[in-house]
Amino acid sequence: MRAQWELRAVRHGFQRSPIRRKNGCRQFNGTHSDALKLARATCDYLRPRGVIRVEAWSCGELNVADDKEGEPQLVFVIRPHPNKRDWLADENELHHGGWFIRLQSAIDYALFRACKKVCAVHVLDAAGAVQQVILADNSNYDANPLSALNGDST
Repeated sequence: MRAQWELRAVRHGFQRSPIRRKNGCRQFNGTHSDALKLARATCDYLRPRGVIRVEAWSCGELNVADDKEGEPQLVFVIRPHPNKRDWLADENELHHGGWFIRLQSAIDYALFRACKKVCAVHVLDAAGAVQQVILADNSNYDANPLSALNGDST
């Protein structure tokens, strides 16, 4: 899947901020693998500055059906609720599903459930087509506060 991507740095408390590249541009063209690779490299660079994860957010048109490349990942699906105001998150092996008032809350919860995993969040429109993809590598992030006390750094 070739698309426009934007990177966002995430700090504790799920505070997001967009990342600009040296040329001043926030977006770049690339495949799913390119976006995930750049997000990982950027996270490694920004980790000493308090960044816990860098997410790649798709911008504009994309065709998920063409995406046969890349590593296996956990996929979370978020769709509009039939009431046209709220959002529903589909159930999967790590997520029991849910009804959310705000889209950002649904995305945050899905990414929280994906601790220690590489994941993608697919946001669907009312017709069921993917309107946005968020990629995140949480393999180095553990939301369990006790893991730091036990010396578990993986």
